Amino acid sequence: MRVIRHVAAVFVFVLVTVGLAHASADLAKSKNCLACHAVDKKLIGPAFSDVQKKYAASWSASQRAALAQTILGGGSGVWGAIPMPPNPQVSDAEALQLVDWIMSLNGGAVPIDADPTPQTPASITPLKGLWWNPDQPGHGYSLHAVGDQLVLVWYTYDISGRPVWYLAANAYAGSSWSADLYRFRNFGATSDIVGTVSLTFSSATVAQVEWQSGGVTGGEVIAYFKFGDGSTTRRLYNQTGLYFDPADDGYGLSVVSQGHGTAGGCSGPDPTTCSGRSVVSDAATEVSVLYFYDSDGNPLWALGSGDYVGVLTSTLDMYLFHGSCPNCSYVTPSAAWVGTMKRDHVGQVGGFACTIDNTLAGFGGRWERESNKFVRLSDGEPIYPDY
Repeated sequence: MRVIRHVAAVFVFVLVTVGLAHASADLAKSKNCLACHAVDKKLIGPAFSDVQKKYAASWSASQRAALAQTILGGGSGVWGAIPMPPNPQVSDAEALQLVDWIMSLNGGAVPIDADPTPQTPASITPLKGLWWNPDQPGHGYSLHAVGDQLVLVWYTYDISGRPVWYLAANAYAGSSWSADLYRFRNFGATSDIVGTVSLTFSSATVAQVEWQSGGVTGGEVIAYFKFGDGSTTRRLYNQTGLYFDPADDGYGLSVVSQGHGTAGGCSGPDPTTCSGRSVVSDAATEVSVLYFYDSDGNPLWALGSGDYVGVLTSTLDMYLFHGSCPNCSYVTPSAAWVGTMKRDHVGQVGGFACTIDNTLAGFGGRWERESNKFVRLSDGEPIYPDY
């Protein structure tokens, strides 16, 4: 993992909706949607009314954009074994119109305060941190800015179900990005280009990811992973970022924290004293993903999550997962506890001391590091991130 250069993009995203119910039903017919779907019964695909019921309780602008992207680009793994094909005959505006019509079924509400003319975002700044497919949890994407570049770490599984991670980096501008996909071996000493990966952002929190590797292609709609509440009061630090150990290069760590502890009116460097002023702390939630290697030098990843309060010191239980490869039929991943990781941030904004004691469950050996000094590779994130 190497420092690359700076991303600067301005977020422009317009929520759009169009159409009346009758016109939208006619649109579904004209675009051949009714060959696979019906309003109130399952055909090849699910009934539109069942789609409405599935998403009604958690309906949001990002979910709306994600469903529209599924109509455009296709998808799999949510409604059974038969994948939904892409629909190139449907425009962006028509996809949104179809989504709004589907969500109006069963008495559901359709947004009425949106611009009826969809606008393509000229430049989008995606939120940095972890991204995922909410319908297929267990793998994900760690997205960060380094200068003008986006750096993506994709943590997923190979064809046998074992965890594996890939790294990609390239300059980013506008709303789309692509890069070569690297797989690291031999404790980081060897890297191979194994394919390509691309991202197309429809908003700061929703994107279509596409990949190609070994002659196989695939893709999915992903969303920014919000797992903790942002605070409106002053945050001490935002330690979200991609980290590495300069003295032991070749492996790394993603740290994403949300809902940070706060200090009333205090901006001192040490949250334990805050220049003698009292500290008011809120619980914070963090997720950390460790990218490392087994005893044979093959890539592995482990994930831990937890809460911490007050000083920015955390001890996380770490887990290795087994799951389905990107183009395999989805199965719920299984987890095995492998050890702990302790980090101490006090006095080190953008850095920390890290102690790791992980067994390699099923792969033999251990991965141990004692008080190694990690520094942030990626750009710092705002104190007031927009969750």
